[in-house]
Amino acid sequence: MSLKEKIKNYAYELGADLVGFGNIDRCEHAPIMMSPQGLFRGRKRLW
Repeated sequence: MSLKEKIKNYAYELGADLVGFGNIDRCEHAPIMMSPQGLFRGRKRLW
């Protein structure tokens, strides 16, 4: 099982409805209140 799968499974066990991984650039044009950049300034990747 990959690390991503382990993280997803753990998050689901904790009650998460949705878990995903991606490059932060995908959120480049999102409003700051709906974007990871609003919460995690300076980050290049989200886990």
